[in-house]
Amino acid sequence: MPSKRGHGEGTIYKDPSGRWHGQVSLPNGKRKNVYGVTRRAVQEKVAQVRREIDAGMHGTVLGEQTLRVFAEAWLTQRQHRLRSKTAAGYGSLIARHLNEIGEIPLTQLKPSDIQSHYGRKLQAGLSPTTVHHIHAFLHVILEHAVKLGVIPRNYTDHVDPPGLKAAEIQPLSEAQARQMLVAVRGHPYEAVYVTALATGMREGELLGLRWEDVDFVRARVRVERTLRILKGQYLIEPPKSASSRRTLPVPRYALEILQQRQVQQEADRDQMGAAWQDHHHLVFTTAAGSPVRYDTLIRQFRGLIVQVGLPPKTRIHDLRHTFATLLLERGVSIRVVSELLGHSGIAITLQTYGHVTPRMREGAIQEMTDILQLPEGWTP
Repeated sequence: MPSKRGHGEGTIYKDPSGRWHGQVSLPNGKRKNVYGVTRRAVQEKVAQVRREIDAGMHGTVLGEQTLRVFAEAWLTQRQHRLRSKTAAGYGSLIARHLNEIGEIPLTQLKPSDIQSHYGRKLQAGLSPTTVHHIHAFLHVILEHAVKLGVIPRNYTDHVDPPGLKAAEIQPLSEAQARQMLVAVRGHPYEAVYVTALATGMREGELLGLRWEDVDFVRARVRVERTLRILKGQYLIEPPKSASSRRTLPVPRYALEILQQRQVQQEADRDQMGAAWQDHHHLVFTTAAGSPVRYDTLIRQFRGLIVQVGLPPKTRIHDLRHTFATLLLERGVSIRVVSELLGHSGIAITLQTYGHVTPRMREGAIQEMTDILQLPEGWTP
């Protein structure tokens, strides 16, 4: 018999009866045997076992690795390439939503198991959106398993996730936007809310803004990073995509508010003295210098808008929607709006802002009225 080799190298030989044997040493010291009528067939089976070992089958034999173990191994391998928030979300999803189905051996998994899992989650009270997140994650995991040759096809392609209603955005009108500016006047976080409305920046982009990113001379801000809070830790990360890294013009009013913010921060710094907490020279901080928590911004914002009679369900993120919608209503090209928002493609902008507002309808009708205007003296 050929000599034993290292883990995963495999040994192939032909027995006296003419049948081919393959043997692979597993990490736990055991051996996995495979058989075939040709050397090539056994080589393919050995390669299959190697792929399973590489995929994180820690000492298990073919077909015994569960979906949960495979998912955890995938996350461990990919964690360094994922954004911290994404990695944490995947970890939470595995822990909270792969119960039951996660204990099924990967090679025994069936589309019906996945479909039933979705049904149980919905019956337990999960929203269709959350089940869609589970579906998307399983698709990625099983696609990786297909790539490694562990399973023959991606079973999520053969199930039906729950239907989703298109998310309705709730932008403010021009009058309401001005009303919001009045509502936040003099508030400690006025500059955050005004900058959100004036630039359309995402929440993490706003909170990650540094003074070095603000150009008061050219009236520009650069989006270079985002701020996240994960398990009590402040994390400065690159923007979510290459297109998210961008330079934005700032309206004069917002620029003046930012200048006032700079003066106020200097006053806060002087008052705090040695107790000042300097975090990356951030623009938006507490009176003590620490980064502003997003949940604090949300709570304060809700109180402000209710006081002035704005729709109570208006979110800070709706200021981004308002920025985009008001520009589109004024006739700004959707491609330009897409670039300002930092979308990776115009299709995303069209999908999000493809709605037609009453003002857009009226504008379109007026344009057609002008086109069909008959010369003076003509009658139909």
